Parts: sequence; structure tokens; C-alpha cells
Amino acid sequence: RPRYLCTSHRQRRCYLRDVRLDANAGVLIAHAMGLGKTLTVLALLHLLNMDKRCHAVLHCPKAVVAQWSDEAYKWRDYVNVATYTINVFDDRTVNRVVHQWRQGGGLLILQYDQLSRLVGDLQIDDDTVVILDEAHLLKTPGTQLHSAVSSMPSTKRVMLTGTPLQNNLDEYYTMTELIAPGLLGSSLAQFRQSYGTVIEQGMHKDSSDSDVRACERMTQVLRWQMDAVMH
Repeated sequence: RPRYLCTSHRQRRCYLRDVRLDANAGVLIAHAMGLGKTLTVLALLHLLNMDKRCHAVLHCPKAVVAQWSDEAYKWRDYVNVATYTINVFDDRTVNRVVHQWRQGGGLLILQYDQLSRLVGDLQIDDDTVVILDEAHLLKTPGTQLHSAVSSMPSTKRVMLTGTPLQNNLDEYYTMTELIAPGLLGSSLAQFRQSYGTVIEQGMHKDSSDSDVRACERMTQVLRWQMDAVMH
């Protein structure tokens, strides 16, 4: 390991923010494509369903609604999670599927375009697991999607994305703020000051050696800070 990353436990602690995480803090599953994020989520819901009837709602891009449904069907013999899919905009059909989900529990799959319209009808509470696929699409606070998600009372939020540091760093902060508020700073501006600027300065083709070293060091500090909520 590079010498500038070799820090003692005491030195490591001085880098990190002291933030108390809620017992129901969310999680960021940051795996590259093909490593099984879908099955990981289904297994999590199966485990929760063993304790009591679990209600979960999954929001994802329109293009992957069918993929989620197919994966749930594929693992049906191993994962005990009823699955309901909304892939139409017909009000009668939507109301029927939502009613079935409320009554029976399980996983409700719907696309992001439907979220703002249905968020009130879903009656999400503290025990509902809220899952977001391609969560970096939240972009930054103030977007319609972000407003819809942040209005949900549940803190049991599961964010799925690729390797986060390959994404825009502002998107990284936005995802984290929805699962562990304050962990990376009290505002986007503070996050940029503490982490973002240093990391971005070392990621250009013409970055100096010192900028690259500072970038790598701060990236490691960011990973340490996220250790409790990111896999």
C-alpha cells in the first residue's frame, strides 16, 4: 500500500466525521455491473420477510422494470418474496396492483416516471423498505425525483449504483445524504470543500503528482467515512 495511505487507527479517526447513524440507516450497494445487486436485494427482502411480512417498493428506470421482474421470477424457488410490477399507466390496473401489494406485502416494482404520481397512494411508512436502482439518477437536491424520495418517511433506503467514485461526486453526496444525513457534511458545499475539490483536482490528465497523491488519500478517507453504510 502507498506510504501516504498507511495511517494508524488514531490518525484514521482524526480524519473522519463523528456522525451517529440511525439504527435504521440505509445502505449504498456500490457494485459494478454483473456482481449480483438484484439478487442481493432479493435475499435481503427474503431475510426481512422471515421476521414479519415485509413491504418494499423498488423504483428503477423504465428500461429495467422487466429485468427486475424476470430476476424475481428466476429465483422464486429460493427467495420468498411476492413480486408486483407496475409497467402500465392505466389507473384501474395500477390501483389493483397497489391494493394487492398493500394487502399481501412483498416487492412492488415501478419506474421512476410513475413515482411522483403514485407516492401518495403507496402509503409508505417507517417500516417500508425503499429501494432505488441507478440511484445516481437522483442527481442533486431539488430535482423532482429527489423531492419524491426525500418526502417518504422511511429511513430504510437501499441505494444501488455502480462504483460511486466513477460517478459525479455531487451525485455521490446526494445518495449518501438520503441514507445517512450529515455523514459527508451538512451541505453539498461543505462536502465539496472537504472532499470533492481535492478529489477532482487529482483526476485530470494534467494533474500534478501532488494533486494525484492528495486525490488518492482523500478517496481513501471518503471510503473510511462510508464504511458503515456502503458495500
